[in-house]
Amino acid sequence: MLRTLDRYIIRETLAPFGLTLLILTFLLQIPTIMDVAEKLIAKGVTLPIIGRIVLTLLPSSLAITIPISLLVGLLMALGRLSADREAVAMQACGVSLYRILRPVLLMAVVATAVTAYTMMEAMPRANQTFRDITFRIIQAKAESDVRPRVFFEEFPNLVLYVRDVPSNTRGWKGVFLADTRKPGETQLLTADRGHFVLEPAQRRVDLILEDGILHRSTLEAPAQYELQQFDALTVQLDPETVFPRQGLTPGDNEMTIPQLRTKARQMREQGLSPHNPIMAIQRKYTIPAACLVFGLIALVLGVSHRKDGKNAGFVIGIAVVLVYYVLMYVGTALAKGHQVPAEFALWIPNVVLGGAGVVLLVLKTRGYEFSPSIRIPIPEALARLLPRATAETTDGSTPRASSAIASVGNSGSVPAGTPAATPAATAVRSSGRKQVVVVIKVPQGILPSFNLLDRYLSRIYLRVFGVTFLGMLAVFYIAIFTDYSEYLFKGKTTGQMLLSFFLYSTPQYTYYITALAALVGTLVTVGLLTRTSELTVMQACGVSLYRATVPMLLFGLAWSVVLFGMEQSILAASNRRAEELKSTIRTGMPRPYNLASRQWMAGSNGELYHYGRFDTRTQRLEDLTVYTFGSRGWNVTGRTFARVTTHMNAHTWRADLGWQRSFGDRNAVTAFSVFPTRTVSMETPDYFGVEEPEAVLAERMKVGQLRQHIAELDQAGYNSVPLQVALHRKMAFPFITLIMTLIAIPFGVTTGRKGTLFGIGIGIVLAILYWTTQSLFAAVGSAGAIAPPLAAWAPNILFIAVAAYLVVSART
Repeated sequence: MLRTLDRYIIRETLAPFGLTLLILTFLLQIPTIMDVAEKLIAKGVTLPIIGRIVLTLLPSSLAITIPISLLVGLLMALGRLSADREAVAMQACGVSLYRILRPVLLMAVVATAVTAYTMMEAMPRANQTFRDITFRIIQAKAESDVRPRVFFEEFPNLVLYVRDVPSNTRGWKGVFLADTRKPGETQLLTADRGHFVLEPAQRRVDLILEDGILHRSTLEAPAQYELQQFDALTVQLDPETVFPRQGLTPGDNEMTIPQLRTKARQMREQGLSPHNPIMAIQRKYTIPAACLVFGLIALVLGVSHRKDGKNAGFVIGIAVVLVYYVLMYVGTALAKGHQVPAEFALWIPNVVLGGAGVVLLVLKTRGYEFSPSIRIPIPEALARLLPRATAETTDGSTPRASSAIASVGNSGSVPAGTPAATPAATAVRSSGRKQVVVVIKVPQGILPSFNLLDRYLSRIYLRVFGVTFLGMLAVFYIAIFTDYSEYLFKGKTTGQMLLSFFLYSTPQYTYYITALAALVGTLVTVGLLTRTSELTVMQACGVSLYRATVPMLLFGLAWSVVLFGMEQSILAASNRRAEELKSTIRTGMPRPYNLASRQWMAGSNGELYHYGRFDTRTQRLEDLTVYTFGSRGWNVTGRTFARVTTHMNAHTWRADLGWQRSFGDRNAVTAFSVFPTRTVSMETPDYFGVEEPEAVLAERMKVGQLRQHIAELDQAGYNSVPLQVALHRKMAFPFITLIMTLIAIPFGVTTGRKGTLFGIGIGIVLAILYWTTQSLFAAVGSAGAIAPPLAAWAPNILFIAVAAYLVVSART
């Protein structure tokens, strides 16, 4: 039966546990909300289906965040008890740590059960539901993603181009498919009709082509050319490339325990090492058991005689989590190297930290106070040199502090009670002659100055902001390493490449979490001032709420300037490099992102261009192939290749080291010739510098580059509306830190008496609403329903209006 003490400790823990769980889970879901949901809305997927998809991704996040939230929640609750000397009072009344262990152990057992259910049942079931929903979406929306006369390159090493999409029938008319999946061989398929066929049970996505011709050739032997006519042809595609599995744990972790045991048995029968499925089974036990270990660690580190409070608990919690995951991946590496049994590898962090927790618990109950703080003795002679410093001697006594601050006399100073003078002319006698000078004094309080109160508030704000920012950044690194460690342990990538990916991914994640850290920093600062009645004292002394929050508003504005500076300087380059490293880690091949890597272009007369590289400086195309089509049907009538094609003037180019092939009726090659050099008529060089609109380009381009790119797209006749929305979002998003600060001020005042955590919870809900609103408006704007500037700035305008109303309504 729970007694009053048990209920009190549980009640103090639930609020920080729930808040931490909400924050961490939201952080792990930001990529889904910002990317997947927005794309699905733009594709016309309904909001209930998008909500179901987001919910299916929650178990994989909760499996990580529940143990971490339990640890942080306990540390913050017990840290608050220690800071308020309630823990000392309990011990003075005979309440030992073993007695406090009972409610802690109860919460740890509940968290273990919930995490175990999430790992063993909810996550595999949610992953399967995610697959079913995405397959239905693919079946309904895949064909609509293919637009007429726009290259579709979502499938690796496949380029699809269609001439027309009839509105009254299924599929497309006039299909061109370039297939380079076989190294050294290129297959071209032209067909009169085409459509997708999906088979969810077999997890297959097929492209069906009807009434067409297959061209097969190699650049190394151009004279060898094969043509094959077909009535119907099936091309198997990869369904994962249409809707990538974002947020899901890859591989064995998606399977249930019976499925993993079956896989391990099959691998043994085949003579393979089953360490991967065995460790996946053990992970479903070790992660829930971590809740028990974290509960023990939280008890021995949270209950102390320190007065650090909740902030220290959050920092210590993140440090313990980092140690846990480092030990986990050390054990994984040892198991993959056959140094330790796979059944034991993932239990190493639980054994090490659990053993440390037991030892510390025994030491503390024997009277030894464990504290992670470090005390450095300072010599008395050095202490005398420090202003107002106090040093602790080796025998425990405290010597008298010597002050280096000399008293300042009143000579030449204005008495404290002298009123401010108005601008006036004052006569001053200097060296026997009169000199008239103008003395202007600005009344105190008109211009804000960074005084003692501002420094005090800034210290509180920056401390909370820094702890929140670093904590969320640590969660980001843990999540990234969890997703990509498999490639490291399988030898598909190196530790240096993974660290580089961390480095180049950090700016984009910093771009997102800065706003949330500013929100939490303002909420906690204002909430603390309200709860401790310091804000009331300030108002009694004539300092209004508006004046007191000036430092936080200035910091919010500063973060907005920093975000805009990142957008203009390092963000685009770091995102490009991060995507290249991501592609290298996953596929072994980098995927370049630059304005001259289009490779496929459609000409103004219906021809198609394919090239390896376009040098904008020398205006040269390398490895150019030109496909021409007849006026009847959708068949290739000619194919020209040149190693180097250099622009001469207007529409004239010089093609060097190439060949030309022409085709007759359906499947006959009428002519083939090789040429050292010749002139050809094509588009101007500016045409090849234009890419088709891809929303993903916005993240890898600066504002000026994106604006110029949109102008080129408009001139070439492309649909640039999605990129116009992205352009305005680049200018609107940095203001999010100022908006979050404005929202946090009134909520911090109104919820301060109810507790800081209550206000933070409301603020996090507002942050979720902001991101959701922004994605919704962006999707609607990309679809052309509203103007791009309105789509980007509407969330800011809406939330600024709400914040302004709340600030004006608050008691100042």
